[in-house]
Amino acid sequence: MITLETESSLILKLAKSEIPAERMEALALGDNVWEELSEEGGEIPLPSRTAVKMALCSTLRRCALACRRREEAELWTERFRERARNISPRDFMEDELTGEVKGWRQARQMAQPGTGIDQEDLDEEAKTRAAEERKKAQSKKSKQTPLQRYKQEILFDHPTAQYAFRREPGIGLGPRYTG
Repeated sequence: MITLETESSLILKLAKSEIPAERMEALALGDNVWEELSEEGGEIPLPSRTAVKMALCSTLRRCALACRRREEAELWTERFRERARNISPRDFMEDELTGEVKGWRQARQMAQPGTGIDQEDLDEEAKTRAAEERKKAQSKKSKQTPLQRYKQEILFDHPTAQYAFRREPGIGLGPRYTG
């Protein structure tokens, strides 16, 4: 199974190459992999087989067009069309005996530790974000820096600001007009 998947990934890399010799090699190897994938008793599970076939068809079609081999491009186009026409949920079934198609919810329960995100992870992340936002808000509301205090004092020492806020001894701060 690993060798077939490795071989198909190698073909996909060769097909995307800029070197014409590598593209031709990918086209030659593509037919062999297609035949191995079409065998009923293959070692690769059906969902993986279907995905590899679709990737092979589209990539090798582009590769054949880049190599100016129209007949092979038509062959891969026909294979893709045939594969897409005949695709069914059965191709993505994990267990043919029960006919069960595993959705993301069922697959998520079977995930390895550290690979999935559960509600606890989302809750923890929300708590940490809320704590960070609170810290930022508190730091903004905290004491003014000495430079800010100096600027404020200079601003209020101006005669216009004193007149607007009636800054006289014995009278508290406040706007001249309240309405």
